[in-house]
Amino acid sequence: MKQKRDTIDEKIHEALNALTRTTLPDHADLRIRGTLARYVHGREETPVSEVLTLEETARYLKLTIGELIPLLDELPSFELAGRLRVRRAALDQWIETREKTLKWQKQRSELKRDDPLIHYAGG
Repeated sequence: MKQKRDTIDEKIHEALNALTRTTLPDHADLRIRGTLARYVHGREETPVSEVLTLEETARYLKLTIGELIPLLDELPSFELAGRLRVRRAALDQWIETREKTLKWQKQRSELKRDDPLIHYAGG
């Protein structure tokens, strides 16, 4: 049952990611996510908060807390009442930046492989 719910949640997340690439008003994706969750799961769900705890951040990234800890210096976090919090919008932007960086690195790597001068020089 949990695996089925995770699959549904992933599909909802993918659909929302596609929607949020368009011009939606601020927090519209939160309202859409809540509505979809209530419809799909047939019950009232806790709305996704704009400010996440580290545990919620780990779940959002599909990581364990242990996997999240090494990333704390990179995460767009702030301290609130002595505890780290992460704004979901900032986290989404951080993810997007990492995706762009990875894409750029892959493109750069492919360019190096295709460049005859680099092969000739032994690079």
